[in-house]
Amino acid sequence: MSLPNHYSLRGSNLSINYFTQNLAGQPSLEYNDGTNTRNFSGAQIHTQATDAGTLVTVVLDSVLSFGSTSFSFLLPNIVPEGLKTLHFKTIGITTHNKGVNPAPDTGVRQTYSFVDLNGSANVVFTEAAAAQPETAAAAH
Repeated sequence: MSLPNHYSLRGSNLSINYFTQNLAGQPSLEYNDGTNTRNFSGAQIHTQATDAGTLVTVVLDSVLSFGSTSFSFLLPNIVPEGLKTLHFKTIGITTHNKGVNPAPDTGVRQTYSFVDLNGSANVVFTEAAAAQPETAAAAH
């Protein structure tokens, strides 16, 4: 049985398409905030298995002295029902990390904003997914 390798998430002005493996066998993610579209692949996509599901994170902007902005979303554990597309609800988290400027370098270093997301998960057959069906959704 193949695990889902494609996730589509929508909420507010956000649109996210995430493949656990693209044709090259690497994860890929398209992030669209209604104004800009950003594409990420391979090591630019960080995943972490948690008790709540898989946390997927990409860094949207990063300037050492001024901080960074990242976007994360939580994927529930999904056992597919054949080739059926499964729907779920989850959250997206935008994290703003303060950089070393402006001083002082003390206090709360991160702030968060949240968005409700409607998601779908399905199996999209690619050469990489067909070669390793059980590892398609493994954490990277």
